[in-house]
Amino acid sequence: MTRFLPRAAIALTLLLPALAQAQDTPATDCVDLAAGHEIVRGGTQSFLLKDGERHYRVKLRGACDKLPLASRLRITTAGQDNRLCPAGSRVETNRGTCDIAGSENISAEEFTRQKARLRR
Repeated sequence: MTRFLPRAAIALTLLLPALAQAQDTPATDCVDLAAGHEIVRGGTQSFLLKDGERHYRVKLRGACDKLPLASRLRITTAGQDNRLCPAGSRVETNRGTCDIAGSENISAEEFTRQKARLRR
């Protein structure tokens, strides 16, 4: 039994970095967002998105100067509201529209950490 514990600890040590890295992976499928999704803005090149238990870092194609000051945001794909896809999605604001370059899945902890950092 005591010989098993060191092996299990070694296996866990090797597995944890792979699990953490798997969280920050590019999204490959379209996602239909719930009405209560949360968008956290922090700049002109990306934003954070929480949709239920799923968390994303959404990257924009180039800088989107309209994003930080917009009072209204809506994610669309091919005219369909609240749909985020790996390609062809846009963020529409009351100030204009910007193209989304892609998104990546992030952990809830990373979302919370980045949200706190952006709110300072």
